[in-house]
Amino acid sequence: MGFIEGLRQKMQRETTEAQHKAQQEVEGILEAGHKRKIREERILQVRSENRPKWEDAKRQYDESGLSGILKKVIDLKGAESLYEDSVSFDETLNWEVDGGNPYFYAELVINKTRKRHDTYYTGGYSDEITTKCIGVETDKDGVISFRGKRHPLDRKRGMVVKVPKAKWQKDRGVLENALGKVYRHPIVSKNLEYFNMPGLFK
Repeated sequence: MGFIEGLRQKMQRETTEAQHKAQQEVEGILEAGHKRKIREERILQVRSENRPKWEDAKRQYDESGLSGILKKVIDLKGAESLYEDSVSFDETLNWEVDGGNPYFYAELVINKTRKRHDTYYTGGYSDEITTKCIGVETDKDGVISFRGKRHPLDRKRGMVVKVPKAKWQKDRGVLENALGKVYRHPIVSKNLEYFNMPGLFK
């Protein structure tokens, strides 16, 4: 094989390889687009199924008067703050990935403390934030679940006290009693918030 023929074959191989690579990239893009479309369709389906359940759950939560009870705990200095799901189902969503929860969620933050953490990292330091709270879920049927600290033997749900609608409709005091049981065993979570040391890399 002559020199010119060798160059021609080399160029032909490189062209064929480049075309093959380009084809693979196109196929990859098409496959990713197809998967994204399937995921989006699934999310939209779940979202449409969960929206009416969430709205029913919110109505049950409002009807129970639990929000007033939780705010009273704050007024009496038994807790620091109350988080309640947004007034709009759409505001609770991460639109890229979230189908939304079929229940209404509230969280009574009993105590939140911040402590300078001893572990430093390159360029800054971290604060350790400890939060004690009670989680409250209301479903579409009006069952209100108070969630507290996980028991060592319970690897999934933690301490849960459930109050069916039939009970709290007759006597709102059962909601206070359920809250009182879980209040003594709050969920405790710890996370780190990182800060840069000003001027360190100037």
